[in-house]
This record gives sequence, C-alpha cells and structure tokens, in this order.
Amino acid sequence: MTGIYLFHTISKWSLQIVSALQMRERLKLLHVEQRNKLIRILRIKTAFLHKFLLFFLELIFPIVCYGCACPGKILCSSCLRVIQKISRKGRCLHCFQYLEIGGLSCCAKCNSTCSRYVLVFYLSSNVVLSLYEKAEQGKKEAILFFCKSIQQEFVWEEIHPRKIFYIAGEIVKDIVIELGKRIGIPVQRMRLSKQGVSCLQKEKKPICIISTHCPPRSWLDMIEYYAKSKVWIISLFLNPDLE
Repeated sequence: MTGIYLFHTISKWSLQIVSALQMRERLKLLHVEQRNKLIRILRIKTAFLHKFLLFFLELIFPIVCYGCACPGKILCSSCLRVIQKISRKGRCLHCFQYLEIGGLSCCAKCNSTCSRYVLVFYLSSNVVLSLYEKAEQGKKEAILFFCKSIQQEFVWEEIHPRKIFYIAGEIVKDIVIELGKRIGIPVQRMRLSKQGVSCLQKEKKPICIISTHCPPRSWLDMIEYYAKSKVWIISLFLNPDLE
C-alpha cells in the first residue's frame, strides 16, 4: 500500500509541475503578445506624432522654392520652365564656341581629331544660380538636382567615363561625390594647375572632368595634352564670353 500511495503522490506532483510549467509558458506568451501590442501602439502613436509635427512645422516654416522663394515646392513649375539646358546645336564639340558658317562640329581653332569633348549645361540665370547656392549650403534636394542633370547627360550622350575628376574650388564636391555613388565610379579631386593637370597622364581609360564654369582654352589644350584617352569636360554654367 505504501508503494501505491508513493506512486500516486509522485504522479500528482509531476502533474502539478507540468501544469505549472505550462502555465509559465502561457504567461510568457501572454507577456510577448502584450509587449508586441504595446510596441504596435507606440509605433502608431509615433507615426501620428511625426506627421503632426511635420504639418505643424510646415505651417510655421512653409516650404519655399529654391529658385524664387515662393511658398509651395522646393522647385516650382515656373522656375523649372526657366531652367533650360543650353543647346549644343551650332557649337563646337571640343570648346563649345559658336561654329563658323558652314562648320559641322568643329571650329577653326580645334582639330576634328581632338580627344576632348566640352559640355555646358545652363545659362547663368538668377534661378539656377540660386539653386546652386542652395547646393553650396548642403541642401540635399539642390545637390540631387545637379547630380541627376549630369547623370541624364551621361545617358543621352553615351558618356562612359571610368573616373570623375572635379576641379577643386570650382564645383560643389557633394554633387560629384553623389554622382560617383549613383553610377559606381571613383571620384578624385584635381587642381587647375600644371601639376594638377599633369596627373591625368596616369589615366589610360576615358575620364570626365566636372567644374562650375568651363576652363579657358589654354587649360582645355593642356588637359588634352596630358590626357591619354578620351576626356569629357562638363561645366554647369556658360562663361559670359561664350554667351
């Protein structure tokens, strides 16, 4: 009888232990569900608070156009219409000067076998200069505007450089760095000096040089002299003497 009693007692304790463990697991699951529910509620509240703060801040500090400073969008439709790229029609491929009457693609000062190609994007209007000033201040939207413009030109003109150089002090560095990230090629700083330009002779593959304004012809000739392969020279704004 003692053995049977002991067996029943042990069985009873085992059932109690199993029941306690099951209850503990249920409580754990309950805590996890409660925690997850609380996290979801907090996320909803945080998202709502974020939207409310953005709405409130936009009421106090409205978004203004970088070009004309009118409230609304970062770049309004009126300013977008003003910003137009300069047509390459009637201009030399190698220096961007106007062609003489009867000239096809090369002016009298450039050789048709030149390995350099010059592209200029915009006239120096108040709108585009204001936008560039915002890029100098580090405004992401303005940086992306110029970066995307250059990237689109690469596609349209079938430009495939293996490295991008930017002239120090002549272009917002962030524009070129962002461009390099987008198209996946290295970016290097270059000074517009004889020593700086001479570094181009190490490059055996096509390159691109980006600046704010187009370098003078003497520098274009020096760039071509040192560059051992095709080079595209891209400038954002047209020099007054070329307008």
